[in-house]
Amino acid sequence: MTQKDRAFFTQTQIDEVYIGQGGGCAGDGCTNSLASGFQAHHKNKKHQDNRTENLALLCVPCHTKTLTDDPLKNHNKLVETLMKYRESAIVATLKNEIKGTDLERLLAGIEQQKSDSWKLNGLSNMFLYPSAEITMKNVLVKNGQLEEVAIKSFVAGMRSVRAEITMELEKK
Repeated sequence: MTQKDRAFFTQTQIDEVYIGQGGGCAGDGCTNSLASGFQAHHKNKKHQDNRTENLALLCVPCHTKTLTDDPLKNHNKLVETLMKYRESAIVATLKNEIKGTDLERLLAGIEQQKSDSWKLNGLSNMFLYPSAEITMKNVLVKNGQLEEVAIKSFVAGMRSVRAEITMELEKK
């Protein structure tokens, strides 16, 4: 499937569904975390329908089960590895093991590898991950550095920002 055949979800939609799914895969019976990355799945199989209610976030193995194109299946393992490197780099930055500027370069390199991999195989880049803010929040929670109250405030803030963006888009 080419990019022109597909409607893409916004980062706001992705973050909203990610929070709604509790950071876990929406696959039947799957308990995988989506912290290392995921793929967007159009529930109704209509790739031009980018309504939030048509979005499910799936781990790579669950999304692979819904796919028929072999090149994507062959590259999911590479992308899974890259997303593990991404999370490790963020954790290392939080532990002051690497500088923020180095993290930026590492993340850019990871993104470039993903992009090159998809282009070389004639695929659209369908691999997604939580926004940097959500990834950082998850790492802080995992390390016991973020209180539950802060989490609730964060979620409320995300909903507020989405509402503001929606209002702005409606004005146009």
